[in-house]
Amino acid sequence: MLSREKFENDIRALKELCDNNLGKHERGLFCVSNSSIEWEGKVVVRQYHIIYSITYEVPTLWFNFYWKDGSLLKMDEIIELVSSEYRQAVQNDRLISISQGEHPYLGVAFYHIHPCRTQDIMSEIHTANYILSWLSIYGRLVGLLLPNEIFSEGNQLDVF
Repeated sequence: MLSREKFENDIRALKELCDNNLGKHERGLFCVSNSSIEWEGKVVVRQYHIIYSITYEVPTLWFNFYWKDGSLLKMDEIIELVSSEYRQAVQNDRLISISQGEHPYLGVAFYHIHPCRTQDIMSEIHTANYILSWLSIYGRLVGLLLPNEIFSEGNQLDVF
């Protein structure tokens, strides 16, 4: 379980470390990251939002992947982009469930990694920054990687 206060403190720290943006909404802060990759010879624009789930009391990763022309990737294309080491688990819904739903702050369709199992997966991890540890697990699934500098010897963060 993660309090909203701890969540907001952790995403503020993440913003400083990773040069991400913070979004503000009447329901709370959220972290925003954008990047692009080349896939099948085309540019894919990736947008990630980390939002606090009031229901599950954990962070939730909301994301959309667009072709450069603005059209959304379909679910099967999203699955193809999932890290190969997790693809089978996602397809079988054993470990992680990716679904599409209405973004809780923006009111538009976004994909998200469902937070129902997050608390169980994270229960054994005790760290100063929950969000960094959580992202090192969940972000990898959909290509949201933490910069290596976070783990450098000079950085005093307690990630794991």
